[in-house]
Amino acid sequence: MTTMTCDAIRDSLPEFVREVLPAGKMAVIESHLATCAECRAERDVITVLIRPATVPAGLEERVLRAVRKQWRPTFSPGRLAMAATVVFALVTAGVISQMGLLDSNSRAVEDLAGVTSVDWTRGDPVLLRGGLDLGALSEDELLKLLEEMDS
Repeated sequence: MTTMTCDAIRDSLPEFVREVLPAGKMAVIESHLATCAECRAERDVITVLIRPATVPAGLEERVLRAVRKQWRPTFSPGRLAMAATVVFALVTAGVISQMGLLDSNSRAVEDLAGVTSVDWTRGDPVLLRGGLDLGALSEDELLKLLEEMDS
């Protein structure tokens, strides 16, 4: 019988655990393992890693049922509160817009040094919607509007 070094034994342990080595080499490794605690410990680790674990009875069926189960949306209190907040904000914005609260104290046209200008940030909602009737503006107002658009 030939002897093998611990390194050679450790290199062959995966095949030994799978029992795919020739009978003579299996016998040499078995006799070495009987006397070498370090190689036995490595064999035990390899055995755990290579051999498949047994699956508990019924696990596969439970996993398949869980995967096949239809997803149903759930409404948690946090999601419901977030949705209510968004709806409240939209309704409030609509009410403010309809009541004209944003433009009640502002002027659409201001007189600056005798020249009339259009204030696009505060003013008549018609200006904000783009519904300005250019025919209603004077020549000075049109010129000022063109200057503001160029700048």
